[in-house]
Amino acid sequence: MAFLSRVAFVFYWRVRVYMAVKGLRYWLTAALVLAATVVFTPMLDDDVDLSGMKYRLYQILTDLDPNPARPRDTMIVFIEDDVHSGLLGDRKPLRRDYLQKIVAALDAADVQLIALDFLLPSLDPHGKAAPGDFRALGEYRAETDGLMREIARVASPSRKIVLPQYIFVDEKKGLIGARAQYIQQLYGICTEPLPNGRWKNTGAPGFPLNAGARANISCGYLNLPSDMRQMPPPVSAGSFAIDSFSLAIVRALIPEKDARAIAAGKQFVSYFPQTTVQGETVISSSQLLGGDPATLRLLAHKVVIVGGHWLDSRGSITDTHPAPDGELSGPIIHQNFVEATLEGRLYSPLESDAVEIVLAVAAALIFAVSSSVWTKIGLLGSGLLALFAVQWVAFFGLHIFVDAFLPVVGLGLHSIIERLAEPRHEHHGFSSRAERYRERTEALKRGEHHEIA
Repeated sequence: MAFLSRVAFVFYWRVRVYMAVKGLRYWLTAALVLAATVVFTPMLDDDVDLSGMKYRLYQILTDLDPNPARPRDTMIVFIEDDVHSGLLGDRKPLRRDYLQKIVAALDAADVQLIALDFLLPSLDPHGKAAPGDFRALGEYRAETDGLMREIARVASPSRKIVLPQYIFVDEKKGLIGARAQYIQQLYGICTEPLPNGRWKNTGAPGFPLNAGARANISCGYLNLPSDMRQMPPPVSAGSFAIDSFSLAIVRALIPEKDARAIAAGKQFVSYFPQTTVQGETVISSSQLLGGDPATLRLLAHKVVIVGGHWLDSRGSITDTHPAPDGELSGPIIHQNFVEATLEGRLYSPLESDAVEIVLAVAAALIFAVSSSVWTKIGLLGSGLLALFAVQWVAFFGLHIFVDAFLPVVGLGLHSIIERLAEPRHEHHGFSSRAERYRERTEALKRGEHHEIA
């Protein structure tokens, strides 16, 4: 105890002396760096494109999970490029009769939930067609009828259906709206959002919905978050809210009170290794429609997300986005969000920046009391390792995400640059002041506390 007390006392005097030696300019600059990295991080992400670095560090952290994540509840059915360019003729819009076959095959496989990750807009350029006004479907009326009737047929308490929506949010006016009108709305499905994140399903003239269909079809917005580490939250305006596509899937599977708790705050999720996804949870639509019994057994009682995996006009895989584990397909991103939520791999960010600021200030003091550039570089590396250890304990022990990386790096670089820019005569003066500090330290070692105070 006496040793620790002496170490603390020595560090206190070292900080006190170096705070005086560094001068007001150094500390004002450090304060500005801290403010910039804490307050303006979102803007830095946009302007300097720091998201890639943050994603890589985040994935390294989550890969160190003592209980590695694996997909347990979900499967993905991809419409592959050979089917899209061959059988489906690269047609836009996507052929709805093919989707009808997929829905029917998944029903036969006894899946728990079917989520269609395709936007299927109507042909009405103004998006004003009322439910039952099927003229907005144009030449695609017959195949769309087939798809929607199949969805209405299979929807039940044991076979949930989640359909997509794409929205825009006017933050100034507090409005939410669809970017286009989608085919389900013409059939009286997802016509009006409700306060609990669900939708009103009334059916339409010529398209009645039974009670099972009305209660077990929901919609969610497909827009992905700007920070792909976060579960897309509900967006609200006034008295109602719209779930994200992933959250709509989760809400259909768990009790309402649990869904409310998940939707109440911002949550970070961990991604599982994508080699696991490709090897265990992805099948093609051709495999599904081929009716292989072993393939169908893989799907039984699972949440199945159906999406596209074909080449676009630029020769790239359609619907891919940057994520912590690299460029990922939209359905795989939704799969990660759903699995993380169902398995409890949700991590709350700190409500304030207080902890990040405290860690950054501590780092600034440690950087300041070292005079050698190499010592500062070593301290920066050691500090980042220590910060990573703190993040690991908080992440997996407390389910809290601490994001103090940028403030610590910013202050470390500030200290190194300040030392490199310091004229030699100033550094010699600094050394003489440090010599007086060493004399005080020697007095402390002799127990002469009164000489220091």
